[in-house]
Amino acid sequence: MLDLNLPTRVFRAGRGRLKNSCTFAQKKTNTLCKMKNRKNGIALLVCAMCMLALAGCNGCSNGFVKKQKSLEVKSYALCDTVELSSDGDGQMVFVFDMEMPVAATGDTAAISVMQDEIKRQLFAGKFVDLPFDSAMSCYRDFVVSNYRIAFKSVAKELVDKIQESADTLLVDSQRETLDNELYITAGINFDSMGVVSYSVEQIINFGDATNISRVQYINFNRADGSVLNEQTLYVEGYEKDLTNLLLNSMIEQTDDIALIKDLEDNDYEVNSIRPNDNFYFSSAGVIYEYNLVDIGPYIPEGTQVLVSWSKLKPLLRPEWQYLAGA
Repeated sequence: MLDLNLPTRVFRAGRGRLKNSCTFAQKKTNTLCKMKNRKNGIALLVCAMCMLALAGCNGCSNGFVKKQKSLEVKSYALCDTVELSSDGDGQMVFVFDMEMPVAATGDTAAISVMQDEIKRQLFAGKFVDLPFDSAMSCYRDFVVSNYRIAFKSVAKELVDKIQESADTLLVDSQRETLDNELYITAGINFDSMGVVSYSVEQIINFGDATNISRVQYINFNRADGSVLNEQTLYVEGYEKDLTNLLLNSMIEQTDDIALIKDLEDNDYEVNSIRPNDNFYFSSAGVIYEYNLVDIGPYIPEGTQVLVSWSKLKPLLRPEWQYLAGA
């Protein structure tokens, strides 16, 4: 389940602070551009492999493509600023930009299962029985409640400092620690071949000059809406072979890296480069995502590794062999 029980002060690292305004179009553009930039490096490789796959298929029915009608989606947005207290000691900014699958030919039951799981993952296991827009608002209120509880004592300390201190810069700096921001962008990023991948990116700011960004993926069997994870996709005992595939693929796809020792010399924690169930599907293969500090304290967030279908084929369960083609 996504760790969205906020606010909690955690390890901070990342980019400069987002401006504390609530112009939704600007927030949406900034977030989507960041996601796009994160994936640019691997996108070229995916496109090249897709072209090769299509060239070799020659119209065969057992190749990469399993025809299906694309899911219809409905977009939801929430942009709100909530004060910590009536004294204006701090505030929490929310910007949610989310898609929910709503219709597809003949698979209403599957869509319902997907919707429930998406709400469960997005909203900390709460509000699953509510309509999506209501669940989104209730989740905001839930986070605000925790936010006020967590920062009540901090706010009191700030008031005392304001009363005692003549240092305006110090007071302003202390006040900033009470400003929190939460941005969530969620939607379908793959819908083909009988599978669906849904991505959730959250950006959190805790009132200082840095942000935390994490991306999590939820994958579904398009036929019945059930969740697809490593245990349901791969054969038993896949872990060792998949770990080797991830290591070798990372070496192949990373500039100036030729050996495992090179990864270690570049601050990668090699033992952490392993299956993490955080992946999404593409026509070229499965793309694993490692978030900030997942594979090393100095490794940039959003490190992605593509493992091609041809390499994964020996690890796929019989019912998923078609994903790797003939």
